[in-house]
Amino acid sequence: MKVEVHIYTLNPNCRACKLTKQQFSKVTKVFNERINAEMLDNLKATGVKSMPYVQIIQDQKLLDSWSGLKPDRISSWIKVIKKEKSNG
Repeated sequence: MKVEVHIYTLNPNCRACKLTKQQFSKVTKVFNERINAEMLDNLKATGVKSMPYVQIIQDQKLLDSWSGLKPDRISSWIKVIKKEKSNG
């Protein structure tokens, strides 16, 4: 039951995106994806206002999502991922 981290970005130079990816990459594989105009419109319609847009997925179920740099959320999920790895 592996946790997957998906990070969506608009710009490869996005500082918050790079920091988010850097933190998660220390503990797990990160699926980093550039979004297109249609996906951006869909995200904006759901209230997303900043990048990166992050999804935490397990067994094809969305467990959490957020937009922007959220160090507290990143830290919390890193702890969960580390615990999962130590439990095998």
